[in-house]
Amino acid sequence: MSFRSELQSKIKPIVDAAIVAEMSYYGFDGSLEDGFTGYSRATEANPLSEEVTVAPPGAANEGEATDWNGQVYTYGHNFFAMTFRPKEDVYDKWREMIPSLFEPWLEIPEADDLEPKVQAVREAAQKLGLSVSTEGEGTDMQLISGNTKLSGDLDYLSSKIGNYDGETIRAFHRTYVSRMPTVISGQWSAACILGVGLAAEQAVWRRTGKDVLELADRMKEAMEDARGGGGGDVGTWIKVLGAFASAATIFVSGPAAPLVGGIATGLGILGSFVPEGEQADHHEGIGADWPDGVYDNCVKVLDKVKSDIETEELAARDCLSDARFEVLGKGGDFDLSNPAGLLGETDVGDLTTADDTIVELDVLDEIGGTVMPAIAAELTSAVGLLDAASGEGPWMRPSDIGLSAQGHYWEWSQLYDLLTKIIADTAWELVEGGEHLQVAAGIIGESDEQARKDLATIQGELEAHAAETAGGSPVSQSSAAAGTPLR
Repeated sequence: MSFRSELQSKIKPIVDAAIVAEMSYYGFDGSLEDGFTGYSRATEANPLSEEVTVAPPGAANEGEATDWNGQVYTYGHNFFAMTFRPKEDVYDKWREMIPSLFEPWLEIPEADDLEPKVQAVREAAQKLGLSVSTEGEGTDMQLISGNTKLSGDLDYLSSKIGNYDGETIRAFHRTYVSRMPTVISGQWSAACILGVGLAAEQAVWRRTGKDVLELADRMKEAMEDARGGGGGDVGTWIKVLGAFASAATIFVSGPAAPLVGGIATGLGILGSFVPEGEQADHHEGIGADWPDGVYDNCVKVLDKVKSDIETEELAARDCLSDARFEVLGKGGDFDLSNPAGLLGETDVGDLTTADDTIVELDVLDEIGGTVMPAIAAELTSAVGLLDAASGEGPWMRPSDIGLSAQGHYWEWSQLYDLLTKIIADTAWELVEGGEHLQVAAGIIGESDEQARKDLATIQGELEAHAAETAGGSPVSQSSAAAGTPLR
């Protein structure tokens, strides 16, 4: 059963318990099926206090009081020991107040609706992960894998290109080979932070749903205990605080998540967030000796839940904002675009092997035409997976619950937009760089004039892309303020 359906099913029993409790408070005991029995108010015209029965909610004459002889007792005449109107002052009152109390909570996000988005980011992060690690010992050991294909291609590229020397190779190594592990690991770290921001939202609503359902159960219990003036000992637990820290642990080290060495420092942004002086779980009393007291206490508890949601979303917002400024401030660690030392058309003349043996041009052609595009394809695939995580729909709720009507979605989407852009830029750069290497190898092998023209064309595209990203991409703006390091 969904959270909304379960909460909806609990509202009427609370209304019923409140009606019975307040009728008892006024001196009328009974049930919702048979009505409530008490005594009329003695007056000068009718000095005897008669036993009367009030028709239950749902009856055709609900709230009407009659005696054994069928005489109707009306408000303001020979009514009850305490003057009140059962229908208006009790039945209608609680049929309005209890549903209104819980109505906003029927519109909060369902944690399960966020699961496909969390999984999409987790899979994207795994696409960007470069390591394969294990957790646990013996039969409890789990394999925590990154993208073995991506790691293998990078290893192959590094080992093969290490057999060559010369200005072209040194520039290629400096621009691409040596930077790719750092850049892709940086993108992985940013993707993990993005995932944690999403998983934190999911954890908040999973915990909130449990807390609200628990409160509904305890509210019914407290209303029942308030019948006859008791009910002071009933309480409920609030467990929203700590959702953000738990989400960080679950997302980064869960069975589907990759592990890389930089994560320990990355978690420095996340931390373990519980406000100073606060306990993660706290108990709130809601019992009272009459129904209105129970209601007032439950209002306070729900206000506290709202405050705790805001606290958690503020922590997630700050983490995402810090991560975005870290990427902006250290673009070279996260984005391969706008590289320094692009290959030049004049760099190709001294291409040699490291030990001065014959240059294997087919290997360079393979690197440029197969390996580099394959690496780019993995990055492009990660962008495609991230696309399934966007959209504010499952984040929406009434604006007075949590940080805003969308929570910290704006900060999440800002990091999302930045991350998908730099991954796409990196993929583009890898394909272009591979083509450049292929053309350079063709020049060396054939001294072909057309190959030189092709090289100049690609060089122009790279330079234009570099100029575009330098002027327009926020990643390349080194003046941006840096936040807490990701790695």
